[in-house]
Amino acid sequence: MTLSDFLFGEHLQDLFDVIASLKSSDLYKFQLFVHHRAYRKLGWRVQFFSTHWGTSPFDIISNHLPDPDLTSESFRLQGVHSRAHAAINRYVEPVSETELESVYLVNSDNASSWLKLFKSVWAQLQSHLFAKDSDGKTTGTVRKDSPSRQSVEAIVAMVALLERLMDVFIHLLSAHGVGQALAKAGKLDSFRISHLLRSCFSRARTVSYPEANRTKSRSQ
Repeated sequence: MTLSDFLFGEHLQDLFDVIASLKSSDLYKFQLFVHHRAYRKLGWRVQFFSTHWGTSPFDIISNHLPDPDLTSESFRLQGVHSRAHAAINRYVEPVSETELESVYLVNSDNASSWLKLFKSVWAQLQSHLFAKDSDGKTTGTVRKDSPSRQSVEAIVAMVALLERLMDVFIHLLSAHGVGQALAKAGKLDSFRISHLLRSCFSRARTVSYPEANRTKSRSQ
């Protein structure tokens, strides 16, 4: 029997079975391995997202925030003692917190703070995926040398945080004028914009980094 005798669906199922059987520590090592091997592909995606509009998309978004009509939404994030929560809390305080989860609001009052968080995380991600010039400053070119273990760990952490906050970013895109401005500058509609960002860090989604749950409420 040759490899060609196996159906792709069966091979894929076997692969998922192996991943599902990994313990938490082994799964994290697997994440590090995947990101180390695929850092150039991830870097190219980050580079494309950063340059597609001719300027930082976060700068385009900031020109339309805060939108007084932005619907207020709450997001629930599990694991209150994680590094992700510490990073978020430097920019946005939770409105409530238990031993299991924190609840954050996203509205016109704090939209700019959320955007600053995204810009900071994105800059850190670029610093590990892009090459440095002679002065040690991050360039816009994807690095050619393999990242160190410390850099890979940072990449995994940043990508996982962005993945957890995907719904927050999508909500910011709903602010009046944001989607239209990005579409005009990059010839992409809002759906393709969010899909493009999601593709940048879809690899990081694991049981160790559960997604945020979202509920809506009207702004007061």
